[in-house]
Amino acid sequence: MSEEFDFESIKNKALEQLKSGKPLLGKDGAFAPLLESN
Repeated sequence: MSEEFDFESIKNKALEQLKSGKPLLGKDGAFAPLLESN
């Protein structure tokens, strides 16, 4: 992997989205960048 995997920022974003009631999956979800990068 050439780009550095920043788990902390993704985790923080996921927690923020969970708190605000947003989905984690889907095009606007916290994990969308992970799904797109594969």
